[in-house]
Amino acid sequence: MRALVAAVVACGLTLTAGVGAEDRLDWRKVRVVKPDDSASVANCEYRGEVRDDSMKDLLKKATEIDADTVRMRAGVVYKDYLFAEAYRCGGRR
Repeated sequence: MRALVAAVVACGLTLTAGVGAEDRLDWRKVRVVKPDDSASVANCEYRGEVRDDSMKDLLKKATEIDADTVRMRAGVVYKDYLFAEAYRCGGRR
């Protein structure tokens, strides 16, 4: 019984240990779509809003919430910040 419990715990640790920063999508592979292109994200999972004053950092923030696509927000400017909606579209590219 003790061996079975140890095996289950070890298996669980192995499965969860692989999920980390190194497994995130590379920020350079995040797809950027236009604000009026709602069809590109129609079947995607909304992950949240990201904003930054740098496009590079905005895309990095998108990967932190497991997004692979961002749709820029039109007409939203606040102190030189860029705003985007982040989505997880999976294999759709």
